[in-house]
Amino acid sequence: MTGTLRLALLGAPQIWIDEKPVTGFITSKAKALFYYLAVTGRPHTRTTLASLLWPDGSEGQARKNLRDVLPNIRRLLEPYLLVTRDQIAFNGKSPHWLDVAEFCKVLAAQTTNRNLLAVQNAVALYQGNFLDGFYVRDAPEFEAWVLTQRESLQEYLRQGLYTLVEAHIAHKTYAEGLALTRRLLALEAWDERAHRQQMWLLAANGQYS
Repeated sequence: MTGTLRLALLGAPQIWIDEKPVTGFITSKAKALFYYLAVTGRPHTRTTLASLLWPDGSEGQARKNLRDVLPNIRRLLEPYLLVTRDQIAFNGKSPHWLDVAEFCKVLAAQTTNRNLLAVQNAVALYQGNFLDGFYVRDAPEFEAWVLTQRESLQEYLRQGLYTLVEAHIAHKTYAEGLALTRRLLALEAWDERAHRQQMWLLAANGQYS
């Protein structure tokens, strides 16, 4: 029976299978490949993946580099991959949990009627920026993808925090709301909406100065 894979990528990336850490990746690009497959959740051609992570040199060399790391990834994570001659994909039907997917499922929804407990739980998943501290050399397209993901996820986080601050205002739990505005301003010091919320909360809490 296949164990449950857990991927925590909001913050320093971590992988477990049934609570046991997965180690033994031969290179950071092997990790990067698996992270990319898991987050995108769709099949990619071998040529696309090879050029994403090994853009320098010939296409043949890039595809060879991909072939060199695949056995290592398959040895560690075979049940969670779908590999054909032409394409590679994350096996979405395998037992797994991905924090990015859980986070986005709640916070990417464009609705004003969010379940506040669900929003609170989703915000709690955000332990840091996407793939915080993870870097691969000589893969600018992969790094550009990471930066795009970080910006999108930070925007979802901001929207979730705004929602929670408004809820604390409504419930007059001002200290909790102030803590969240500080988190918002740590993300973006010039966030005007967060500044307005914070000033309102300070005044409501009697801190007029």
